[in-house]
Amino acid sequence: MTNDEIKQQIAAALANGTLQPATIVLGDNVQHKIENVEPGGIGVQINHNHNYGEGAIPVPKENDYNAVREYVQLRLQKDEDFKHHWNPLKWSERAEYLTKIFGWLVDTHSLNTNFNRHR
Repeated sequence: MTNDEIKQQIAAALANGTLQPATIVLGDNVQHKIENVEPGGIGVQINHNHNYGEGAIPVPKENDYNAVREYVQLRLQKDEDFKHHWNPLKWSERAEYLTKIFGWLVDTHSLNTNFNRHR
């Protein structure tokens, strides 16, 4: 299946409401390349890390809380969904939320301390 055919199928899925993604990335610029999709099928991948595609924000390295703070600040500027989810959370909930996004354990105390240090 060519990229043009994939684009047409995605456009049709968007038009009829069966697909409502925040971002669509075509090609090999993805976290895990999907292989062996049946003819006529579409391989769909959900990337939660926001580190793929143009203008994306890279996931911070483990325990780099300066990079975590910068990541959050950029996401708050660029991503309204993230902003609405982030703002009402307590620091422990924020650390848990980021842990799910990053794939490594975000320490509540270190997160809070870094943000307070850079107000």
